[in-house]
Amino acid sequence: MSSRQLVAVVVALLAPLAAMAQGIDFLGGNWDWVSTTATTGGVDTPESVGYTKQLHFGTDNSFVRYRDGIPQVTSTWHITDIYAPPYLIEMLSTGEGDLWYTHSVSFGEQILLTLADSVELPSGVMGPNTCTEKYVWIAIVPNEQSSWGHVKALFR
Repeated sequence: MSSRQLVAVVVALLAPLAAMAQGIDFLGGNWDWVSTTATTGGVDTPESVGYTKQLHFGTDNSFVRYRDGIPQVTSTWHITDIYAPPYLIEMLSTGEGDLWYTHSVSFGEQILLTLADSVELPSGVMGPNTCTEKYVWIAIVPNEQSSWGHVKALFR
């Protein structure tokens, strides 16, 4: 395992911004946009469109969407359970009306957040099914030293 991967794993274990109380595995924090894939075809990336996007999901349920580092939307985020018999679907939504029927975090060379506006069920697709967005997690390096007592307090 490379030192970069080890740092990402340690940060993810020691300082997760997980919405565990809401019953999902969701790593909050700051995310840089990687790509948007349209269902009809085509992929947008920061290089192809000429700007960057970032998302911030705070532990206090604050949400900020940035474009080129400038806040565009300030709102809140939450998880909503939708019962579509016989399925229970956990949707990630923001106060700005974003509804992500599929949200997942994958761990590999980078920590990747995938957001899709639809979910595939055995009975068909639920949601508008227009795009899937991918973001990479930005590990923030704290500017203050953590003490062993601070680390222990995270697990109490």
